[in-house]
Amino acid sequence: MKKYILNKHIRYRKEDGYILVCDCKRLLDYEMPLEYFDLLELFKNGYMYEETNKEVMKELFELRIIEEKGKERGDVREDIFSKLGYDENEFV
Repeated sequence: MKKYILNKHIRYRKEDGYILVCDCKRLLDYEMPLEYFDLLELFKNGYMYEETNKEVMKELFELRIIEEKGKERGDVREDIFSKLGYDENEFV
């Protein structure tokens, strides 16, 4: 069975009615329903794949919020600043 853990760059917290998930490396924020807070807590120490959470785990894996234990992604050089939008006229 595969065991999944949180990506080391992920931080999350409870807000009023939702969970705010932040990928601090890629500067991305996500909102999740509050019902998945316990699931995120389980990923801290490692969580085995279960059919009941199949869709949620698939989406979290595709968003790079979780990863397989032992197969953590190496540091990939990403141009995170390409995702930032700004107008050249903003700067003097």
